[in-house]
Amino acid sequence: MQQRRFVEVKSTVGASRAGYTFDLTQMGRDRARDAVTANMYVGPAPVPLRQYIYWVGRQSIQQVHVTRRDVEAAFGPLVLNQDTLDEVGPAINSGRSMFLHGESGNGKTSIAEIIARMLGGSIWVPYAVEIDGQIIVIYDPLYHRSPHDATRPAAVDGDDLWLPDTDHDLRWVKSARPV
Repeated sequence: MQQRRFVEVKSTVGASRAGYTFDLTQMGRDRARDAVTANMYVGPAPVPLRQYIYWVGRQSIQQVHVTRRDVEAAFGPLVLNQDTLDEVGPAINSGRSMFLHGESGNGKTSIAEIIARMLGGSIWVPYAVEIDGQIIVIYDPLYHRSPHDATRPAAVDGDDLWLPDTDHDLRWVKSARPV
C-alpha cells in the first residue's frame, strides 16, 4: 500500500517498520471512497462462497436421526392423529424440506417449533459471504440467536453480537438453529 502511495508514514516509534504509524494519502482516501461506493458492507471480512457451501453441508440436519419414541415424546403436548405422527418422524429423518399446510390455528407453527427443538444444537453462520465480488449479508440478529439463550428478544442498540469463545474464525457467529 505504501508503494502504491495509498498510505504514508505519519510517525515512527523505534528503529524498525514495526513502530511506524501510517495515514491514508489522498489517493488512499479516493480508493477507499470508491470501494465504499461500490459496496456499503461494513463488518467482518466476508467468507468465500466455496467455504460457506462446505460448512453448510457439514452442519446439515441430514446427520440427525429421531426415533418414534423421540417423536412421541416431543409431540406429547399436542393433540395429533397417529397418521400425522407416523409421517413426521420419517420426514424429519429425510433431512429435506417439509411443507406444512392447513387452516389457520391448526398447529403448523407449533409443529415447526417442536421439530426445530428436536433437531436442536447450534450452527455457525457467517456474517457475510462473497460471491463474484458481491457481498451478501447472512447473519441477521432477528433470526440468529445465541445458542445459550435462543428465546432472548431481538437485539437492540448493537447488542446483537455474542462470542462465547474466541477459539474460532471471527467471521462466523454461533447461533441456535433458526426456525
